[in-house]
Amino acid sequence: LVLDDFHLIDKGEEVRGILEHLVRWLPTGARLVLLSRSSVTLNLYRERMNGELLEIRGSELLFSIKETRELLELIGLTVAEEDVQMIHNFTEGWPAGVRLLCMLLSQAGGDLDKTMSSLKTKDADLYTYLSNELLDYLPADLRGFLLDASLLPYLEPALCDYALQCGDSETMLISLHEAEKWEYFWDWQPKTVYTMCRTRC
Repeated sequence: LVLDDFHLIDKGEEVRGILEHLVRWLPTGARLVLLSRSSVTLNLYRERMNGELLEIRGSELLFSIKETRELLELIGLTVAEEDVQMIHNFTEGWPAGVRLLCMLLSQAGGDLDKTMSSLKTKDADLYTYLSNELLDYLPADLRGFLLDASLLPYLEPALCDYALQCGDSETMLISLHEAEKWEYFWDWQPKTVYTMCRTRC
């Protein structure tokens, strides 16, 4: 049994109770797979202690530089080793980011400088992906926090609390961290985060 987008219903105590009961009484040989953009909050300590729980986190799904190079070759792109390293560093091995960057690179005829410049526009495919797949899943309060914080040079609880005149920045940043990849995206285009949030808030 596979439940995708589990993060959309993970906040309800009733849902968690039902699933915890289901896990306890799964028939022999049955498997339950939960796919979520944030850490699952189910009480699965017993299963973890018994070796019955397999957790695969986002960091374990990242491409190695070898896999990044292999994807470029699979697409038919001949890229210098230093450019492979740049692509890998830029995306941090994030599979969707690597794939989209490879597509843009292919469209640009293998011109990495042109590709990187295109990422600065709000119409970039990577921008669209992040907007549709990541931002839309965030609760309204987190999107509002991102909109306000996008004017800051970096994300740090004390700075956010002071600049935004609030006291829950650390909680907000932890929630964003659980959403994954926002720190990565922030590093290269905070102005795009601002534009994205303005269109969604």
